[in-house]
Amino acid sequence: MADHHPDRQPSQHRPTPGRPTRRARALTPPTSRKPPDRQHRPGLRPAHPRHHRTLTVRKYRQLHALMHQLAEERRQDPRDDLITRLINANVDGDHLTRDELGKFFTLLIVAGAETARNALSHALALLTEHPEQRSTLLGDLPGRLPGAVEEVIRYATPTTWMRRTLVRPAELSGNVYQPGDRVVMFYNSANRDAAVFDAPDRFDITRDPNPHLGFGGPGPHWCLGAHLARHEITIMLKELLTRLPNVHVSGPAVRQRSSFSNGIKELPCSF
Repeated sequence: MADHHPDRQPSQHRPTPGRPTRRARALTPPTSRKPPDRQHRPGLRPAHPRHHRTLTVRKYRQLHALMHQLAEERRQDPRDDLITRLINANVDGDHLTRDELGKFFTLLIVAGAETARNALSHALALLTEHPEQRSTLLGDLPGRLPGAVEEVIRYATPTTWMRRTLVRPAELSGNVYQPGDRVVMFYNSANRDAAVFDAPDRFDITRDPNPHLGFGGPGPHWCLGAHLARHEITIMLKELLTRLPNVHVSGPAVRQRSSFSNGIKELPCSF
């Protein structure tokens, strides 16, 4: 087969992860198209970081406004969807405030697409860089694929860190923290912890066990879409490697300028 050179990241991976998450939120097609299009439109990112922050804030405000509009619609016309459940959620008499609803909605929009999309690109890059792992995977694709997905998430860690505010006193490694203290959890560091993982810098799709924190730690802040993300990545890799078993990276990746997301904007490949 002659080599082809599709731009794998923009053309295949941007729309796909967002569709199931939009269905879960029950966004109608006219409503659901605008946020992803604005998020990935070429040339939208300003060159100056200050202008980029201003644009990001404006886009988040638009998402918040969209959530408030949908919340009002669901109050008038409840449906069997996530938005209806969110506006009616009641934990010990507490409901989500207007601001919390907007922030929760924005989190679902971003997390529902970015982690899966970036993990898919990292998977192709890692399988190209480690041909012996690729051979192991293709030798038993149905049996090895679940472990490969977990190892890609551990090794790449698409979401790098998360900030939390303590609600009670805590001590960690001799450091004492008080309620109100702000801390940053570096998931990429935890996923390379030599006390937990044997040879943590080695990419090994047969790694077992693999207690990575690519979806956050256990508890109420564990990633709401972890199961969906695993399912999306598994299906996409299965179809990609079944239909194009020799697909490989053919040039350097263009990475996102972000400390928060270990993201890839463009990844040329051949098959």
